[in-house]
Amino acid sequence: MKVLIADDELIMRNGLRYTIEWEKYGFEIIDAVSNGKKALEICEHGNLPDILITDIRMPGMDGLELTKEILSKYPQIQIIILSAYDEFKYAQQAIRAGASEYLLKSELDCDNLVATLLRIKAHITEQQSENEKNQTLHTYMEQLQENLLIQLLTAPCYDVEILRKVKEFNMTLCSDNLILVQFFPNQDNTLDHATLINDSRITNSYWLSSSRHHYILLANVAGDLLDETQLKKFFFSLKSTIQGNLFFCLPFHGFNQIYEMNGMMQPYIQLHNFYDNRLVCFCDHSVIDYTEMNYSQFIIPLTQQLEGNHIKKSKQLVADIFTAYKKHFYFPNDIYEMTYILYTLVEEKAKEIEKMSDGKFPLPRWKEAGDMQVKLTIRRYKRLDELIDSMTTYLDELFSYIENHLYHYDKIISQALKYMDEHIGDEISLQLVADEVYCSPPYLSYLFKKNTGQNFSEYVIGMRVKKAKILLITTTLPVTEIAQQVGINNSSYFSKVFTKHTGKTPNKYRKQPYADSFHKERR
Repeated sequence: MKVLIADDELIMRNGLRYTIEWEKYGFEIIDAVSNGKKALEICEHGNLPDILITDIRMPGMDGLELTKEILSKYPQIQIIILSAYDEFKYAQQAIRAGASEYLLKSELDCDNLVATLLRIKAHITEQQSENEKNQTLHTYMEQLQENLLIQLLTAPCYDVEILRKVKEFNMTLCSDNLILVQFFPNQDNTLDHATLINDSRITNSYWLSSSRHHYILLANVAGDLLDETQLKKFFFSLKSTIQGNLFFCLPFHGFNQIYEMNGMMQPYIQLHNFYDNRLVCFCDHSVIDYTEMNYSQFIIPLTQQLEGNHIKKSKQLVADIFTAYKKHFYFPNDIYEMTYILYTLVEEKAKEIEKMSDGKFPLPRWKEAGDMQVKLTIRRYKRLDELIDSMTTYLDELFSYIENHLYHYDKIISQALKYMDEHIGDEISLQLVADEVYCSPPYLSYLFKKNTGQNFSEYVIGMRVKKAKILLITTTLPVTEIAQQVGINNSSYFSKVFTKHTGKTPNKYRKQPYADSFHKERR
């Protein structure tokens, strides 16, 4: 235990410091100073002793003043007063000031002082043990209370059982006029949640910290806050000071209603936190006004552009979709699902290129493998901005891969394929493409066979059929118009060619389920 000595007599200070084998008895002298002010400074600088031995008469600040000052700030320190004056009034003043012991210098010897120190040490040890026991019991009781609150929020309960536990855990919470409040401070907010709602009409408050950015208050309300208008007025008045989102409901009765109320609040919480709306929100059982997502308006254009190898347009479409997320009030689950579909479509395109390159260009993989893990990773983001930032970074990586390796053949064939993709609805002949890439038709035909494994005419028909399949699945355009869009003006000839390549007529192909036709064909 640490000991601090304060005495204005040098001989006394050194005598106390060096004539006792402090370590032998389990003590350590942290310092020996000449007056009360210096002793107080040592304490104020954080080097607190367990025991202070101080002379009663010192210049500047005497022992009595030091005792009062020390115990007002550090009541756990035990103080021994030394005095050369055998007068009862000094003993009275010392004890009244809070000193543990009062010793006369004239009667002081090593054995007497050591015995006194050991007695105080035993008292301190006993007190520390008692404090630790009380603290352990207090912590255990707090944990039981917290577990009960979690149980009330997350599972249906019987009132009789909860009433028994409330009493057993020394909780003051009543089952009538309950209120549930959930507070989500901003990321950089340092506001003390317990002082946020500090009103005498809100009693028996129990705070639960779900995380650093989610606090739950379960309490009772009284007085005029039982009136719906007054309650709303009270919480909405906090809007300028909450520094985050706050959700509340009307007072209710019965511990068994807490689970239901929490469930009712979750859609409000999920939606407004996702969009980071910074508001005070009253939650009731009414239907939340949000925009229903039309998945096809996003999927169809992106699929068409990706399959047409229009990568810059595809990338812009993704950016437009992310902008639409912010512009409309979509439910988070729809955004999570749509984002996963976007990821799947772009990655499938990248995988197709990887496969065509025979593994020469390995695809940058998502950091966690597996479709389910990707879904979980996407859902990990609880804020829209965080989700968009993360997915933009990853999709940009995929788009860069696609752009760099889409036309992975030699320069002439890559230029030819790019031209053909851009003019699929026009006439495409060997002579025309050869002129565009500045080579002879025979040499271009040779390069086509060498690079793609197909002759020129086979490749052109294949790309037109592939484009037609996408249009049949993703649009309601007549077959005649689809034929024209893929560069075949004779609809009968188009149907013949399409049937030869797919084994089905265009109309039969269109009637197949999307997953059974389109995705199967891509795989």
